[in-house]
Amino acid sequence: MNAATAPLDRIHSFIAAYTARHVEDVVACYAPSQAIAAIGTDREQNYVGPDAMRQGLATDFLSFDRAEIDIVWHHAGTEGDTGWVVAACRALFALGQEEVHVALRLSAVLKCYDGNWLLLQTHFSFPS
Repeated sequence: MNAATAPLDRIHSFIAAYTARHVEDVVACYAPSQAIAAIGTDREQNYVGPDAMRQGLATDFLSFDRAEIDIVWHHAGTEGDTGWVVAACRALFALGQEEVHVALRLSAVLKCYDGNWLLLQTHFSFPS
């Protein structure tokens, strides 16, 4: 990954894994640490550590059978081995024939491990 685009590239791989509903591929986007953290849009979606993340993702993936997430605006950067992304997204979640279209905001903090940018923290929210 190019250092200038690496944080956003990682977010794209995270989104691809998430919309494909691949738990292990999502978790692989995060650093190998018990301190990784994620906050989702629901009150109960607060996860710390890979095991909590796996359980949360498995539950989350039951709520849709198809998803699309498109980044419509972003800012990303790096300083040393720390990176960040903030993004505004459009998302579609479908279960059967029912589709829900929502706006999402995403913030993420990443760290570079031997040239590999991995997530430390993600936070999704709905704009007010």
